[in-house]
Amino acid sequence: MISNILSVLFTLAFIAPAYSLIHRDVITLTDDNHVLLRGAIDSQSAAQCVSDLMHIESDDIYLYITSPGGSVTDGYQIIQTIDALHARGKNIYCIGDVAASMAFSIMQSCPIRYSRLGSIFMQHQTSTTVKGPLKNVKSMMEFLDAMDDDMNTRQSMRMGMTKHDFITRTDHDWWMFGENIVKNNATDEMVNVLCSHDLTEQTYKDTIETFFGPITLEYSGCPIVRAPLKITYGKETNVTDEANKIVQEEYNPLSWFDKIHSP
Repeated sequence: MISNILSVLFTLAFIAPAYSLIHRDVITLTDDNHVLLRGAIDSQSAAQCVSDLMHIESDDIYLYITSPGGSVTDGYQIIQTIDALHARGKNIYCIGDVAASMAFSIMQSCPIRYSRLGSIFMQHQTSTTVKGPLKNVKSMMEFLDAMDDDMNTRQSMRMGMTKHDFITRTDHDWWMFGENIVKNNATDEMVNVLCSHDLTEQTYKDTIETFFGPITLEYSGCPIVRAPLKITYGKETNVTDEANKIVQEEYNPLSWFDKIHSP
């Protein structure tokens, strides 16, 4: 009898390793308990995220992240807000669906970090396109070095790594998926996430102005639905492959990851 039980436990340990790290409770996102950070991080998306975080009255706030990263300085606005809300006594839970580059840094600033079974994370070294007069470039590089050092310190400490090891791992793109995200201490645990019925029934539109004309993306109010439900091109929009590429880059944080397909 005992040998049979041990055999079953031994088998389960090998056939279901990913699910062992999933929190059994289901997190339900509602209108008044979550904020969505979707797409590239720039001044506009960061401002919207900060504003939304400040408007949540609940003591428990879920920040759902589906982002390829973006501006470091704009991302710091979100990090500062998370720090301030946490200091005020708010419980900030970040759920990383896709968190790359600056979005990865934001995840590491969260007091409680969650990921999902199919989450994708990536971090790499900071990039810059600084140019101009030599002395201006030197001054800017000192500024960027200080910011980069602060980011590396925060992230490495949060992940329980030495700064040297963290920098070494992120000299090149460091990809993580599913269970490995938790094993690398980039999140605390994997969770199941659903949306309330009311949230799922909602939609919202995002119109982007492009060289080819306006393009409107209609999304589900439930953030676990990554892609838009509908894409509408304006009458004056010249629909080309390049226009479609812009749409993909706007809504799909994995547009640069499109070479991965099922066999």
